[in-house]
Amino acid sequence: MPKPENNKRPTLPVIEQSQKPRISLSNGVVHVFRIVVFCIILLLVRLEHEKHTNELQQRNSAPSITPEEIGTIVPAVNRLSPWTEIGTANIVDTNGESIGSVVHTGQQSRSVIGYVGSTVMMVVFDSEQKVVGIKILSSEDTHEHVKAIRDDNRFMQSWNGLQWNEVRDYEGVLAVSGATLTSLAITESIRRRFGGSKPSLKFPNPVLPSELRDYFPEAKRISSSVETPSFFEVHDATEISAQSRIGFFLRTSPVADLINGYQGPSDILVLLGPKRRFIGLMIRSSFDNSQPEPFVEYVQQDEFFTKELFAGMSPEEISKIEDEQFEGISGATMTSQGIFRAIRLTAEKSLEPIAAPPTSGFMLRLLTLRNFGTVGVLLWALLLAFYPHQAKKKIRIWFLWILVVYFGFLNGDLISQTLLVGWTQNGIPWQNAFGLMILTAAAFIIPVFTGRNVYCHHICPFGAGQQIIRRFIRRPVRISPRVRRAISSLPAILIIVIFSAIMMDWSLNLAAIEPFDAFALRIAGWSTISIAVGGLIASMYVPMAYCRFGCPTGAILENVRWKGRTSVIGRRDWVAMGLLGLGLIKYLS
Repeated sequence: MPKPENNKRPTLPVIEQSQKPRISLSNGVVHVFRIVVFCIILLLVRLEHEKHTNELQQRNSAPSITPEEIGTIVPAVNRLSPWTEIGTANIVDTNGESIGSVVHTGQQSRSVIGYVGSTVMMVVFDSEQKVVGIKILSSEDTHEHVKAIRDDNRFMQSWNGLQWNEVRDYEGVLAVSGATLTSLAITESIRRRFGGSKPSLKFPNPVLPSELRDYFPEAKRISSSVETPSFFEVHDATEISAQSRIGFFLRTSPVADLINGYQGPSDILVLLGPKRRFIGLMIRSSFDNSQPEPFVEYVQQDEFFTKELFAGMSPEEISKIEDEQFEGISGATMTSQGIFRAIRLTAEKSLEPIAAPPTSGFMLRLLTLRNFGTVGVLLWALLLAFYPHQAKKKIRIWFLWILVVYFGFLNGDLISQTLLVGWTQNGIPWQNAFGLMILTAAAFIIPVFTGRNVYCHHICPFGAGQQIIRRFIRRPVRISPRVRRAISSLPAILIIVIFSAIMMDWSLNLAAIEPFDAFALRIAGWSTISIAVGGLIASMYVPMAYCRFGCPTGAILENVRWKGRTSVIGRRDWVAMGLLGLGLIKYLS
């Protein structure tokens, strides 16, 4: 007598293997072929994202922020000065006076990944150079995580009242519940940014490529160095690359704003050729004397100072010039000596990398309860997968509840399309998500070499929830082969839609098409909750319904799984090759 359907162990290949079209090959070749195709698709996703990001940066070199938005923090704002190369702008009132400044994390934040992407922040200072507010300018992280942070006043106000150096060293910022990785990344990007150059209230105007035409006739774009303060690159194209770089310059402001000549500081550019050797200097503006005695003009007209003193020198050599080697310019001694000291200090500072934030808490971030819990669950799951006879039935049942309650609702380290796409595009935040990184690596590597889909069968909390419900099913609904084949195509369709959205840059919230964010009730959207509830209800009538007929993540894991003697290229392989072709066409176009 055949066993009832509910006693059968449901398989998780959610894309049915068709008999046609198919191509037979030797054992193992098909498996290697699938892995190679999968890796190339991931590479195309990464390359297309980088291309799109570079295009956006070229069109929007400065962040889009209006005085009205600043007004929610500094009501007296009238306008913002142009953004400088180091990502700062002055806040100007109706009288034309600077009443504060704005700093954005920019390049420093792009390498800091939260849950799945980076977040660019704005930090607002008042006239006393104290933080009065922060704001999210843009983010590649999930909408739900970013919203949770925006709505958390305790987190958003935690920097208020701090000075520049205090922001860099601040360790008292609390993570936001439900958006821990995103909030930790925001904190790290802010602290990194404040290890670099401070904004200048005295010389707020940015350097324009047109100002450099006497030395670099083809200058079209200026970029700042992420690693070194006050060091800038000159490019002959709008796209920043090593090939487009035609020279460099140092800017004394804001590094040397406190060095005065006769009456005040000067804003000076030290021009360097492609080999980082001195070719000239420019005095952009100065608070030093111009009337009645034109001291600054005397300095500009002195060819020994502007051309010969530093001729052919590198920043390192300029930084080592002693005071005795320059006595000053006759008639403008104090002004020229002030400019000389400012240039030397700037050259010295340009050799120092931007100070990194304190690293005392780095190991503590790796040794968190969350990471220990994730790795612990993984090890337990591996034991159940490879040594099933060692675990009693009661232990298995308790483990299912642990997966749902602890690993789902409390821990929250889940693998989803949002996670996979975000990490492929932006990189893996291993410092903040070490446990999740280990789990994801195991979820893909173990099936490739052993054929065991450990994550879907033994770890996924949503799958565990369906297994718990399955125990109470008495009369499961029988699905006809025709209906089964039809609904089995749903994961493939979702994968095609997801890949198309990624490559075409469509606005698609990936978290809204899977149920996994429902475990984070604080940030979950209604779409996610509806899919989760619907999936659980469906599993009351069809065992493991969502895993078998709705999960795109499970479909990917199943496709890379080693299947022993399988030597047939079938329908899902043709889908993968179609996605590969689409990706190549889009990237090369």
